[in-house]
Amino acid sequence: MSSPPDSSGRGSRHLGRHPAVIGALETVRILLVLVTIAFVLAAIAWFIGIAEQRPLAAIPGWAFTGLAAATGLSVRPGEALMSFPPSLLCLIVWLLLRNAASRTATALDANARLQRAGQLTAHRAPRTSAYLSIAGAFVLITVGFGFALGAATPSLIGFTRVGLLVGTAIVFGAGLYPQAAAADSRLSARLGEQWTGALEDAHRVCVRAGWWLAGLAALAVAAGLAIEFEKVSAVVDLYSAPLVAAIGLSVVQLLYLPGILAVALAWLSGAGVHLSAAETASAFSAAGGPRPAVPLLAIIPENPPAFLAAAPALLFIVGVLLVTLRRSWQHVDLPVMTVASAQLLVLMWMWGLFSTGGLGPGGLEVFGVPALLFPLITGGLVIAGLWAGYGLILAARRAQPQD
Repeated sequence: MSSPPDSSGRGSRHLGRHPAVIGALETVRILLVLVTIAFVLAAIAWFIGIAEQRPLAAIPGWAFTGLAAATGLSVRPGEALMSFPPSLLCLIVWLLLRNAASRTATALDANARLQRAGQLTAHRAPRTSAYLSIAGAFVLITVGFGFALGAATPSLIGFTRVGLLVGTAIVFGAGLYPQAAAADSRLSARLGEQWTGALEDAHRVCVRAGWWLAGLAALAVAAGLAIEFEKVSAVVDLYSAPLVAAIGLSVVQLLYLPGILAVALAWLSGAGVHLSAAETASAFSAAGGPRPAVPLLAIIPENPPAFLAAAPALLFIVGVLLVTLRRSWQHVDLPVMTVASAQLLVLMWMWGLFSTGGLGPGGLEVFGVPALLFPLITGGLVIAGLWAGYGLILAARRAQPQD
């Protein structure tokens, strides 16, 4: 008689539970964290504005409005539409949801071992039930209460962002993406080992591309702050308490960090940045219109120097270096390049989707990157660099003497 499987580990707490219950409990676990933080921040905001004599009943509304915005939904606190999401908060929510899906997958694996040993009754479509339970519980609380108690407002881009955030978090947390070991054997049988290997290599290229592009954007922002420091200081001095304003605005801008980096890339590439409904800025175009009193907006040159017309070449060079910089990275072929190009285009589209929208009144009703041009131009430049680098690798291989 075989001994029972080891039930130790983080999946042991869910042994014998229905898959849907496992998914729901793991989601409730992260929701308790998110809702608690949202209420604490809303209570702090209520105390700060206590002179306005807001009722205590405003706290739940503020909390669920903030939570809805952190999932990518558009919100309307008052008259202003805010559809540009706090992308750093969206990323944190994504990581928490991914963790819930990962813990659920671990629990399902533990239950599956007991089922194979005959100690548990098997459930029908356990993984589908569990992952739908995660999505349903999360959307019910964040989206449902965002509309019922908060100031969430319906919009196509908001619903698209929620769907992408929830769907990709579950896919990556549960190990359902093509590069995961769970999917590897099935893909090998259907596509062949060459294309399965291409998925893995292309995934590494895209991860590298994401980090490098974020680094390039961060350098561009840092250079802008150094060059336009006087203008940034002048914006902060407009407030009655400059030191408090500098701290508060820095925290707020940090919440939008991934979106700010996308804005920097869009400006460098020439895709453009919407500063308002009537004005777009880029390395090729002047932007001399009035701007809201936001420090980071002051670093965008009103009349870019002529040499900045070469800025798009930086993204092309990034693409070249992604496949040529190290010899260990040069194991690329046509399938890898094809898959990497497609994945990078999708990555840039998703990044742009979370980096556009309205940020309130005062000239910020339309702000951010153009949702269609950003992946096509910014991503297209990097992809062109990838293929140029691949061409250099092929040329180097042909030039090598044959044994």
